[in-house]
Amino acid sequence: MGKNRKITPAYFLTRRNTVIQVLFTTLFAFVFINIYRPFGASEWYDVTWWLFSLASGLLVLAGMLVVLVSRLIMFWVKRTHPISVLYYVFMVAGEVVFMGALYAVLELVVLGNVRPFARLVY
Repeated sequence: MGKNRKITPAYFLTRRNTVIQVLFTTLFAFVFINIYRPFGASEWYDVTWWLFSLASGLLVLAGMLVVLVSRLIMFWVKRTHPISVLYYVFMVAGEVVFMGALYAVLELVVLGNVRPFARLVY
């Protein structure tokens, strides 16, 4: 461990702030997807508004579970080691990559998409 290793500020790692962050992000994502409908997502498949809301809600919950597991791992590591800024950045980047891979797998399995997995991830 070098002397220049910066420790992540405590407010990023408290349980209360983590719960607030996860819940706010989940709620925001669900509302944003259902109101704004990015990339014309509601026109990709011929579904009703209720089915689109249900599917987007399930996808948002899957993303929330990824973040939740990641943060639980971070809390477990925090008990024995201080969390550096670099570790925190890698954990958040890992969440994004894992979420992209999870969504790509769901698209392949649930929707039967024929595009290659690597293409779906990017």
